[in-house]
Amino acid sequence: MILSLMVGAAMIAPEAGRVASASLFKNGYAVVVREYPITGNEVVIEDLPQPSLGTLWITASEGVQIGQVVKTTREVTAEHEAQTLQEIMQDNIGKNLIFGLNYDDQVVGKKLSGKLLTVGAEALIVQTDQGPVALHPNRIASVLSPTGQLIYKNSVKGSKNVLDVKLKSGRGSIFLVGLEKGLTWAPSYAIDISDPKQLSLVAKATVLDDLADLKDIELKFVTGFPNVPWLAYLDPFLSGASVDQFAGMLTSVGQGGFGGAAGQMAFQNAAPREAARDMAAAFTPSPVPGVQEEDLFFYRQPHVSLKQGDRGYYFMFKAVSPYEHLYTLDLPDRVENNYEYRPVPGPLSPPDVWHAIKFKNTSGQPLTTAPATVFENGEVLGQDTLKYSSAGSEVLVRMSKALDVHADSTEEEVGRERAALKLPNGVYYDLVTLKGSIALDNFKHEAVKMKITKEFTGELASAEGSPVATKTAKALQQINPTGKLVWNTQLASGAKLTLTYTYKLYVRMN
Repeated sequence: MILSLMVGAAMIAPEAGRVASASLFKNGYAVVVREYPITGNEVVIEDLPQPSLGTLWITASEGVQIGQVVKTTREVTAEHEAQTLQEIMQDNIGKNLIFGLNYDDQVVGKKLSGKLLTVGAEALIVQTDQGPVALHPNRIASVLSPTGQLIYKNSVKGSKNVLDVKLKSGRGSIFLVGLEKGLTWAPSYAIDISDPKQLSLVAKATVLDDLADLKDIELKFVTGFPNVPWLAYLDPFLSGASVDQFAGMLTSVGQGGFGGAAGQMAFQNAAPREAARDMAAAFTPSPVPGVQEEDLFFYRQPHVSLKQGDRGYYFMFKAVSPYEHLYTLDLPDRVENNYEYRPVPGPLSPPDVWHAIKFKNTSGQPLTTAPATVFENGEVLGQDTLKYSSAGSEVLVRMSKALDVHADSTEEEVGRERAALKLPNGVYYDLVTLKGSIALDNFKHEAVKMKITKEFTGELASAEGSPVATKTAKALQQINPTGKLVWNTQLASGAKLTLTYTYKLYVRMN
């Protein structure tokens, strides 16, 4: 990947560079390519970018040989416009002026004419026909030049940081490569299930540009989780950090966060129904396919033009896929620290059953983590975070809580073998047998497909309903293994179902 470099032409007149391309992550950063044309043997870059540590790289067009690159300062002259009345008076010292006073005075009256000699924070001196007069600056309400030539602009000299690139040979462009903050993208999905057999999935990207003007360039939207531990630190070549500041920064390493999640959204809408809308109908998808680079995928969006501060809306792609409704129940593990089981006194709150849709990613490219809103006949049914899904993989999106499918879950101790295990350190463990029960009631008018998942700590002894059982290996310091039960079943309208399971685990003696 190449990031752009800001180049100017000769020390006299720096060239205005441009952002040539950018690859946008979802955390506010982008790999930006800035291009600057070569018009002489020396190129000066004035508006220096601020890339993250280690990501700044300088390159050039084929055949260009760079002799030296130095970040230095150059003297600049800028026009300064006075912002206060006192600044205007300082710019006009030595001139004959007419001063309007802000209240009556028996000595000078409402106006005072004369040559302005000095201006200080607490006093100014005006040479009048009667002699020098001292006034406090707060008494001056206005300043007028009898000749109409009041000075309020002047040239101010100063210094500015620049990148000075000296060339050996070649013509073309110089580029600066760096990971910069201020340009990002936010993906989201619309899933329409108005068709009972086939859904449509539309992906869009919102581009947030606070970095620079973009003029007819290609943007790449990145999905993946790159490791960038120095993300929060600026590269010392352009940051202006002192040696002490840079050395102090090296004592800590920042972690860059990529991706994210959003909360749930589900509500009922009593507004009149309207016809289903195709979220992609008004847009043409990107004409260029995305590309895979190792573990990252790049969606490509050509011909982007945005001013700094603009926000852009881009339709990425549309896919259709068969789908099915699925009702899910997830029961967590009640064992803590691998050996601490504390029964909850009293009845437990009924667990939530979620109404979800299950489909395959048929887009031919991965789906990045983003909010996914489900629509049916123009109504919003719910919203979930669609997790990263490879091309061809199954996707599960929750829509809402299933109010007509009830669930209950209990777990009780049915056996205990005291001091069944003694460790070399003298710690004893009881072998406890736990029995769980899951009760389901379907009050809907149609049958529902259900997926019930139960995570547990210990050794599975038995389970009704032929669940798929998976077991993870014990870590060196663990007393018990961990496992998971998954039931896939169908519950008829008005039907009830009870599933039981039993497992054993070692519990530390009190």
